[in-house]
Amino acid sequence: MTTGDPGTEAQVTNSGSGEDAVFDFVIPRGEPGGGGIPEVLATVDPTAQPTAAGGALAFTDNPLVSGAAISHTAGSTDVVISQPGIYQASFSGSFTAAAGITIPTTLLATLNQNGVAVTGGTARHTFTATGETAELTFSVPFQVTATPATLNFVASGAGFTGRDLTLTVIRLGD
Repeated sequence: MTTGDPGTEAQVTNSGSGEDAVFDFVIPRGEPGGGGIPEVLATVDPTAQPTAAGGALAFTDNPLVSGAAISHTAGSTDVVISQPGIYQASFSGSFTAAAGITIPTTLLATLNQNGVAVTGGTARHTFTATGETAELTFSVPFQVTATPATLNFVASGAGFTGRDLTLTVIRLGD
C-alpha cells in the first residue's frame, strides 16, 4: 500500500495473475492543514458595570486564550484579530434597567468591528419596568479581511447595568 497525492482517486491494481492475485493499493493523503492549535478567545466580566450611550463594555478576565490570531488585554474593551478569516462571536450578558430611566426603553447590545456594527451581531430588549433584568445573547459568524481588526461590544443607551458578560470569539477558517 502506498499513499497518493491529495485529491487523486484511490487505485487498486493486480500485479499478480488471475489465479495468484497480488493487489497493490494507492490511497490518497488528506489535504494539508487542520489539526493545529484552535484559535479561541473567551473573555468575561462577572462584575456590574454601568452602560454609557455608545460606550464599549470592558471584560475583566480571559479564562481561555488559544492560538495567536485573537487577543484581549484583561480589563479592556477591545478584542484584536490579527489574522484574516471567518470567525464566530457569541455574546451573553444580563442587563438591568436602573432607577430613573424612562420606561419603556429599548437597549441594543451590538458587536462592532473597527467601529462598524457586525450584521446579525445585535441583541435587543425593551424594558417595561425599572429594575427589570433581561439576558441578551447572540451568536454570529463574520469575516475579517484586513488586520488588525478591533472588536468591541457597545450598548446603545445609558441607564442600564450589565453583569455576567461573556464574549467568545472562534476562528473557523480561511
